[in-house]
Amino acid sequence: MKHHGAGALALSALSVLALAATATATWAQAGYPVKPIRLIVPFPPGGTTDIVARALAQAMGKNLERAVVVDNRGGANGVIGAELAARAPADGYTAFMTSASILAITPHLRSDLGYSVRDFAPVSLSVITPNVLLVHASVPVKNIKELIALAKARPNAITFGSSGIASIGHIVVEQIRTVTGAQMIHIPYKGGGPAEADLFAGHIAVMATGLVSAMPHLSGGRVRALAVTTAKRVAALPDLPAIAETVPGVDTGSWFGILLPAGSPTEAVERLSVSAASAVRSPDLRDRLSREGAEVVGSTPAEFERFIQSESSRYAKLLKASGIKLTE
Repeated sequence: MKHHGAGALALSALSVLALAATATATWAQAGYPVKPIRLIVPFPPGGTTDIVARALAQAMGKNLERAVVVDNRGGANGVIGAELAARAPADGYTAFMTSASILAITPHLRSDLGYSVRDFAPVSLSVITPNVLLVHASVPVKNIKELIALAKARPNAITFGSSGIASIGHIVVEQIRTVTGAQMIHIPYKGGGPAEADLFAGHIAVMATGLVSAMPHLSGGRVRALAVTTAKRVAALPDLPAIAETVPGVDTGSWFGILLPAGSPTEAVERLSVSAASAVRSPDLRDRLSREGAEVVGSTPAEFERFIQSESSRYAKLLKASGIKLTE
């Protein structure tokens, strides 16, 4: 993903230590946190957002010495959870696990949202992960070219699922349709977990989903990986082609980060930012996520804010080019 760069976003180890040392006195005085922290995840259990959130919550709970409790609030491609988080008290005890679709995509498609980017204080960009295009084992294709040929030969006979309309998985397949003319029927779900379950069961034929959640299933025989959804191949699966090798211009990955409601105490933003960065870079979690194809980041609040702005601009152009709407 050439537009993403953990090197530019990530703090150096020295910077993390410096921030932690500077903030320690403030935290000691404030006593934050003094109770468990709720982490709203706007998708059902089982998808990539949930997997990343739970791994982070466990690691952050250890370094904060307070429980970080995951609260799944799925529905409407993350909108329900986002609206809940935006209305939460700005006291530092309700955090929100966001993804690209919530802040960089959906706001370009809906004017009736109960939240906006201004309702949140960026804390830390945690992980960037490619998606992978999967087909159920019963689909008689072995690569992107064969999938496109089948979709052209049997227009709208192939179903593809996603975590919701205008989700990353939806956009990936829409790009393929726009560039190649291959026609497939979109079936949106309330989250990546339920969509993946239907793909593994053979109820849908195709899905672009996060590599982190897909990786454990790639050797099970129920699904076949056709390509990663990035401009270049990824180190975790070096023999798997990138979609861009067949469909030029496709470079669509997922990212996940932590927010607080706007107006939350500065000490809460600072402590959670350093906690999240330290957690995602801890050897166990870093190695696990890297093996599953993720790019570990761990940014500062300011870096995450700039990243969100950049991604919002990028997706605004992509959505306009693809013609994606909220109704189909």
